[in-house]
Amino acid sequence: MSSEMDYKLKVAFRDAFPEYARELDNAKSESEISALQARFLAEAQANLKCAYAAAGFDEADAEAEAQAPVLLDEEMYQALIDARGDSVKLHIQTLMKGLSELEGLADDPTEVTFTLIKSGAISLRTIASKAAAEELAAGATATAAAYFGVTTATAAVVVGIAVLVVVAVIIPIIYFIIKPALCLVLLINELDHDLHYEDQYNKSGKPVYVTSIIKKQIVIPGVESRRVAGFFVTEKRDGALVGTQYGFEMKATIEGETKRFAFGTECPLTAIYTDNNCYCAFDVSAKKAAIKTEEKNKQKYEATKGGLQASIRVNSGAGSHAYYVARARPA
Repeated sequence: MSSEMDYKLKVAFRDAFPEYARELDNAKSESEISALQARFLAEAQANLKCAYAAAGFDEADAEAEAQAPVLLDEEMYQALIDARGDSVKLHIQTLMKGLSELEGLADDPTEVTFTLIKSGAISLRTIASKAAAEELAAGATATAAAYFGVTTATAAVVVGIAVLVVVAVIIPIIYFIIKPALCLVLLINELDHDLHYEDQYNKSGKPVYVTSIIKKQIVIPGVESRRVAGFFVTEKRDGALVGTQYGFEMKATIEGETKRFAFGTECPLTAIYTDNNCYCAFDVSAKKAAIKTEEKNKQKYEATKGGLQASIRVNSGAGSHAYYVARARPA
């Protein structure tokens, strides 16, 4: 099943970006692939800014929201927190695959809205549109479509943003690697407070992607609450003989106090001394989290402090792509 999903994601990328797919097939060296990846991601970010501008957001908003925060329905949330072994990878990829199937729905705003909710991903700033606020203030039925402010005129923009974020930014990261070593973390915020990105550190490898703000759960009138998650991605450096070893730090302000969550991941490429592993802790630096994940060499880790809990789990101790589900929640 996992290899089948790998194939489907690759097909989704090739269908959306055939020219880049051909260039990737023809690349002869790691340096060529790295240059292609850099050009592709720069173009994707530029397209995202244009999409946000078309939706009425200013440049600062577009810059901040050119990311992939995702909403998780209850079914996907339970699947992710219950996932063990290869199902960790499968459920994260299923989440990503849902967005690659949104194109072609723009003529039906209600269908677009519910597909976005069901697939579990949409930019949070997009839903907080003036159109939505005006419709609700006018007494419109509190359906998901009304809440999201999705009309026939804006559905194409909403779909375009969602597809660009995941299909053009997240999925290609997996394939623009000639000697892959990659850590992809989905961090779920289960707090009643927003999580903000604070810092990151690579002992080896290089950071590719972070989600700077993971909002607290959002309540959709007429539907239900949705928890929010964000992606963090790191990969090996060009030409390196070792993989990636990475730490990142998030913070939340709770009752006036700053609470700091740190997570560490490692995909060593050659598992001579350590395996794919993970670590988490409170009130430690991103650098310390990166170092500790190698020292501990665990495939799951939990930490508790002051009524809060952090946890992280990797799909496997082996393999060149490591998938993680991390959680920040009340203890």
